[in-house]
Amino acid sequence: MVFENRKKANNIKFLFLLLVPVYLIILVMSIFMEFFEGFWFQIAWTAAFLVIYAFLLMRGLNYIYLNTKTDKIIFRYVTLNPITKIHTSIEIPKVSFAKYEIKKILSGFKTNIIFYQTTHKGTAPYDPVSITTMTKDEIESIRQELDKYVKKV
Repeated sequence: MVFENRKKANNIKFLFLLLVPVYLIILVMSIFMEFFEGFWFQIAWTAAFLVIYAFLLMRGLNYIYLNTKTDKIIFRYVTLNPITKIHTSIEIPKVSFAKYEIKKILSGFKTNIIFYQTTHKGTAPYDPVSITTMTKDEIESIRQELDKYVKKV
């Protein structure tokens, strides 16, 4: 199985690109057009922008690629955060794939997947990866695919 969420990732990147110019255009227009008395609108607009931007950054949105067609489980992800770009690949041989966990944080505000690999010292976890950009159906199809390779104890 090969899975990627390129279309949704592109939409999110476009949203990040569009958010700052729209904020600045409305802010500048409100200052020069003097729609409102004083600077209360600009302060409220800036606060709303910062809350929305922080909300998007805290969710940890990622482009995700999963490939199980080879002898390895390949899970690649790229952060969609415009401030920091992180490109990471997790490659686990199917024979040493121990298990995985999908955890919801704050009632589904953020969803993480954690992979575990069997090593000569025991079971080692990888760092959690946010899969918040994926729909429930996509998560379920990945869950079904990964369940095929989980070692039954």
